[in-house]
Amino acid sequence: MLKGKPKSDTQNDPPQFKNNPEIDAKIDDHIKQNPKFWDYVQSMSPERRARALVLNEVNKVERSERINKAVIQKLDKDPELKQSYQTIVKDLPAEKQEQAIAQLARRNERIINRKQESPKASVRV
Repeated sequence: MLKGKPKSDTQNDPPQFKNNPEIDAKIDDHIKQNPKFWDYVQSMSPERRARALVLNEVNKVERSERINKAVIQKLDKDPELKQSYQTIVKDLPAEKQEQAIAQLARRNERIINRKQESPKASVRV
């Protein structure tokens, strides 16, 4: 799996990517389980594959923006909680504060949900 930004010493050198064996194994396993999909991907032109990759990134960004918007709307309904987050990010530049608040709220909500979903340890008497 290609990971990270390409590195090259000069502008003429081709970019070099890092390989992650664990990710490569996941990809290989998926290819083995879905040979028709792999054939479909292989049949795409390089331009089409690149556009599909970009679309994947666009979808990821849009999903994140929708989630952040929903989190901010939820915080708008609880001014006290929103004020707490604003206090935490007060030293950030104004244009980054809302995104930071959304990220903190999302992280805290995941932690709370995870704790609520985890099975309670049985108490022995």
